[in-house]
Amino acid sequence: MSVHLHVKSPFIFREIRTRTALHYGFWYEDTKSLPEAILNTNKFVVGALAVDSNDTILDAGCGVGGSCIHLAETIGARVEGITLSDVQLNIARRRASNSAAVRLLSFSRQDFCKTNFGKNTFSKVFGIESICYAQRKTDFLLEAYRIMKPGGRIAVVDLFLTKENLNAQEMKIYTKTIKGLGSAEPVDSMRILRVPRASGIQECSIPRHA
Repeated sequence: MSVHLHVKSPFIFREIRTRTALHYGFWYEDTKSLPEAILNTNKFVVGALAVDSNDTILDAGCGVGGSCIHLAETIGARVEGITLSDVQLNIARRRASNSAAVRLLSFSRQDFCKTNFGKNTFSKVFGIESICYAQRKTDFLLEAYRIMKPGGRIAVVDLFLTKENLNAQEMKIYTKTIKGLGSAEPVDSMRILRVPRASGIQECSIPRHA
């Protein structure tokens, strides 16, 4: 099983809510809107996980279900979304009921660090700007590995702390970021990279998105 951890920087925050997602998104030079930035993120996940119609996928921290619906409608994969928010869950289920891919979609209220799924349930697992809210980020990886089919893939698209001993300017940015995130905290990439050796994960890479 392999893991792709995607770094998002710089830390610039604005209104990050649309009707389909609660994400910052990927902003390239030619990106003109938040919905387009969110679509860029979904496309990245599809590529990183090599998603196809034979996959059974878990969206860990699915929010209002936008990414799940995108994958089901465009790829034809079966997608399960989980969230801790009843409000988000109700919105996701309502939106799924209006989707042409409704039979491929399922949503439930669960903690992605301790799910009720059995072993070998999913071929792919991803989290978009959600794993930063886990108190122990490694718990997510270990749980994802437990419910993953042999040869599966995990993608984490989130904010990562990629160095220690921040200078004054970096600490200022970091502090502002933490304040904006509320209860969230960037993933410590050095710590999470040590998990694969103990868990059985065979490959772990961190590409950077600037």
